[in-house]
Amino acid sequence: MKLRLRGNSIRLRLGKAEVETLAGKGILSETTLFAPGQTLTWTVESSASEKSVRTEYTQAEIHFYIPQAQAEAWATNDTVGLYAKGTTQIAIEKDFKCLEERDEEDDKDAFPNPQAQKG
Repeated sequence: MKLRLRGNSIRLRLGKAEVETLAGKGILSETTLFAPGQTLTWTVESSASEKSVRTEYTQAEIHFYIPQAQAEAWATNDTVGLYAKGTTQIAIEKDFKCLEERDEEDDKDAFPNPQAQKG
């Protein structure tokens, strides 16, 4: 799961297996270690009680909540992402394969890039 922070926007990019895990198990989490005892964790959780995409931040954890029905449908359709606008704009998107190979990118689990089909 890729995390990008830019100003008041947060973008998550999820590979195929991650989208399937979210739809099936309802939760997906990742942690980055900055130094011993200093981490940042981000979690995406789907729930039947959620009405829209939203986020919370508490003590070095960003928690994203999405409606369960949206998570399940997203795993089986061509929708690119789930979005929310507010104080912080949220984009939770499928990660597409790069159009050009990059040494630092491992996109084996990425979705086929729709731009690759254009000639």
